[in-house]
Amino acid sequence: MTTSNRDLSAAARERARHHPGGSLHRRSLLVTAVSLHETNTVEAARNIIANHEPLPDDVRTRALNLLNQLDPAPPTPSERSSPDMPIRHQRPPTNERKGWRKPKGSVLVTRPYTWGNPHPFDEPCPVPACHNAVHTRYEAVDLFEADLLAGTLTTRHGTRWRKPVGLTQARIALAGRDVVCACPLDERCHGDVILKWANPTT
Repeated sequence: MTTSNRDLSAAARERARHHPGGSLHRRSLLVTAVSLHETNTVEAARNIIANHEPLPDDVRTRALNLLNQLDPAPPTPSERSSPDMPIRHQRPPTNERKGWRKPKGSVLVTRPYTWGNPHPFDEPCPVPACHNAVHTRYEAVDLFEADLLAGTLTTRHGTRWRKPVGLTQARIALAGRDVVCACPLDERCHGDVILKWANPTT
């Protein structure tokens, strides 16, 4: 049974009661609760959080993380749901790459390419706004999604940061194309975020 946004909002408010009034965690929980209360779907709540300009970046990131904890994203499908539906492929590790070829028409979304995730996990993040924070895998993917939706996604090539891009550029460059990343197919990956937003179903 699918949990309603109202129920998720109530859960976020209940969790907020157990944190100090001005704490980052409490503020983020309340932002999550309000966005859920005002929308009908979790995806709509994510959009509100990602695109609400007055929100400080730390609150926005934490709120998106909390939203995923309250309503985790579904597991990555291992097969195409239709012949025309793009999917994510895993690029083998370097020592296993002999003879491997990138699927025809697919796009590499690993670093340092344009659509790589500038936010790594389990190591200090080089994105200036993150101040060398060490993210979890979920946090790194959430940060990528927030940047993409806000039109502030920028990746580094050497010492130079590329011009920020967003949904419009993603749909022009990636709609209908498979993506290739190093992440295992049963793990959460920013490539799944790309597939979701570059190929809207509605």
